[in-house]
Amino acid sequence: MKTKATELSKELGVSFDSVMVTIKDRVQAAHVTGHGKNTWLTDEGVDTVMLAYEMPEATPKVHKARVKGNACNPNFVMAIIEGVEGKHPVAIRRRHRDRFLGKTIEVHAITDDKGTTYRHVELTGHNY
Repeated sequence: MKTKATELSKELGVSFDSVMVTIKDRVQAAHVTGHGKNTWLTDEGVDTVMLAYEMPEATPKVHKARVKGNACNPNFVMAIIEGVEGKHPVAIRRRHRDRFLGKTIEVHAITDDKGTTYRHVELTGHNY
């Protein structure tokens, strides 16, 4: 079932623009359809937005990354991430190592006291 972003903003009691920024930064493209005031979210997308307002640290930012090559470790590829300067290692499933070369993928940015690391969105909830 899908929920309209305008209804979600009323339910949360925040402005529509604030909700749209959160959707753009935190929700995967697979869970969003439509544009502007006609934006719809899947149940998983709604859960992500709700969690982002309750605990912003619990929801990683979603970036688009262009895979440029393999890293020495087979669990990583080197990618150029939109909005971040330089090439960075991105954690992936080992079986996707050659499949992602030259492709654009979505990655989560995980920031802690040691810095920022990146992982493919498919790895969410998995130990790697």
